Amino acid sequence: MSIKINVDVGLGCVELLDPIRVHGQAEGEVFQQYKDGVAKRDFLISTGTNDNPIDVWWDRDSCKYRLSSSSKKDLRDFVPEIKYRHLPHAKVTITLEC
Repeated sequence: MSIKINVDVGLGCVELLDPIRVHGQAEGEVFQQYKDGVAKRDFLISTGTNDNPIDVWWDRDSCKYRLSSSSKKDLRDFVPEIKYRHLPHAKVTITLEC
């Protein structure tokens, strides 16, 4: 599986959101993680109002992106220095190989 993320860092609001505010956003919206105000290589993709967002996170050990998901409770439990920036023009491409 390969994951490619195309992000235009000049676009999107500059407001950093608490993780719980990402839950329930419109399907397909992309949010970049910030820790202490610094952009990270981790992202959340919203999946609509009743589903958990998809985490696309950078695994430093294998040097590639991984997928997981975060429940509403998980998002609530994030440390206070973790925030997310909405990236309305970001595009995420996931290729599954058999």
